[in-house]
Amino acid sequence: MANRLRTAIFLGTLCAASPALVQQAGAVSETEAQQAAATISQAFQDAYNAGKPAEIVALFAQGGVYLTPGGTLLTDHQEMEKALAGRQQAGWTKETIRVIEAHPVGDDVWSIVTYEIAGTGATAASRSAAMLHSC
Repeated sequence: MANRLRTAIFLGTLCAASPALVQQAGAVSETEAQQAAATISQAFQDAYNAGKPAEIVALFAQGGVYLTPGGTLLTDHQEMEKALAGRQQAGWTKETIRVIEAHPVGDDVWSIVTYEIAGTGATAASRSAAMLHSC
């Protein structure tokens, strides 16, 4: 039987390394904001589910914040990668992310997503939460 734990909304700064997500300088449209949020969320989910924490960390802007499930704020990319790898090695192996909304702020994008993480073996439970991230 799966357990579910709802947690508070938290803020992290997550940006794709590729400028191709938002091609033009200046204001980002609502459509571009939605596309960017969907692309980044899908890339995060795919890398997580493939067990590739380095690919996840590459999505974070320099100075971006990763909030661990334990509530630790990480900004160092090596520490982020270590935390993500540890979480996966502990059996939390599948993550599902869904964009709730995304909006532009000038040439930046903020979005609210929900994610659900599921474990295998001794961690065969799931947790779901809402997350706010900006790019």
